[in-house]
Amino acid sequence: MRSSPSTGSTPFGDDYFPHNSSLYVRPFWYTFEAHAKQRWLGRSVQDVFTSEFPYLPLSYWEACCASGRLRLNDRAVSLEYVFRGRGVERVQHTTHRHELPVQYVERIPIVHQDDDVLVVNKPASLPVHAGGQYQRNTLEALLQRQLAAAADDESPPRLFTVHRLDKETSGVVVFAKSGAVARRISGQFQRQSQAVPDGLHDDPTPLRKVYVARVRGRLGEAPATFPPSLDALCALTLPSRSPLKRRRTGDWIACRELLAKDAADGTAYVDRLTGKHAETLLRPLVYDPGTDTTCIACVPLTGRTHQIRVHCASLGHPIVGDALYGTATGAAAHRPGRHFTPQSADADPTWEQLRRLDADAAPAPHCPICPSIPALPGARPEMIQLHALCYFEHCAPLPEWATPHFTSLPPSLAPCADPPPP
Repeated sequence: MRSSPSTGSTPFGDDYFPHNSSLYVRPFWYTFEAHAKQRWLGRSVQDVFTSEFPYLPLSYWEACCASGRLRLNDRAVSLEYVFRGRGVERVQHTTHRHELPVQYVERIPIVHQDDDVLVVNKPASLPVHAGGQYQRNTLEALLQRQLAAAADDESPPRLFTVHRLDKETSGVVVFAKSGAVARRISGQFQRQSQAVPDGLHDDPTPLRKVYVARVRGRLGEAPATFPPSLDALCALTLPSRSPLKRRRTGDWIACRELLAKDAADGTAYVDRLTGKHAETLLRPLVYDPGTDTTCIACVPLTGRTHQIRVHCASLGHPIVGDALYGTATGAAAHRPGRHFTPQSADADPTWEQLRRLDADAAPAPHCPICPSIPALPGARPEMIQLHALCYFEHCAPLPEWATPHFTSLPPSLAPCADPPPP
């Protein structure tokens, strides 16, 4: 599924190009829009934008106003303008985008497609939809381009996102082909979370969401080998109501640490005082003494931010490759407040570190990134080893890092070395 090209074209169009196993988007103009926020009221444009974007000099905003790339309600605006009313004033900022790279893939593997849904096996490092630092290097955008290329003269179906995976996580993602189908599937996901407000099930029920992860250390009583088929993995059932009241129930380990979310950076952490209910069932599958890691099945009974990653870290077994929560220790999880410190050294390149992507392109006017600066950033080489294996009846092939731990794979779960085009 993945090759390591140096340069050349991609199936996603001329706007993209590969470099050192990463997929880049050529710089492009993009207009951001936002309504005036409460904290902006009574402040000038200069004050707001120099404080909200401290990495951009005042000269940049002066050039934006002079060239008309910073506008208010579709009209030119000066830096001296003072915001007066929330929701009434709409700001447009047209900027030259140098988008962060993602890991290169030849195509997005399609697992299943019918009149209602399109199910794909999302590669790691790829955000599901646009937001923040990504507008075009997203699963949704690449998939639309891939479908358009395959549709010839026909219009590709419009896709509706019904659930998300973390950018770093690979595995099953379901898109709906209509708004009605999207609402129905989203309702199914919501009802699953609401069915276990206390982390309990009345009866054994086939699991609807199964993840596979590799964590550091030996978790539970993981055997050194696993049965020769993974058919049973997608047919696992939850323990009955009574055993789920305990932390350990047979092969399962239940983690119920309360989770909170940091509004500043979007990370999650264990907070036993004010956190929200969260529950993850973990089942050790196989232990590898050579790497001192355990391959596990994970079942999130609730849907909190980074739930599986934080719960594994809180047990002292962070997921391999998790730069955000990988420094957590079991001891740190037993005090209120922020427990896990992100490893900034392994984070994606910052805005200031981005480099000009096309060496032959003329720099855009007033773009602070376009001036020639050496080096080209790449996607982070180590990816988190967390994979969404099953969502309802849909299953994705196992990733390459998981397959050595299992002696035999059913055809539906075998990794696709070169998936056929849709």
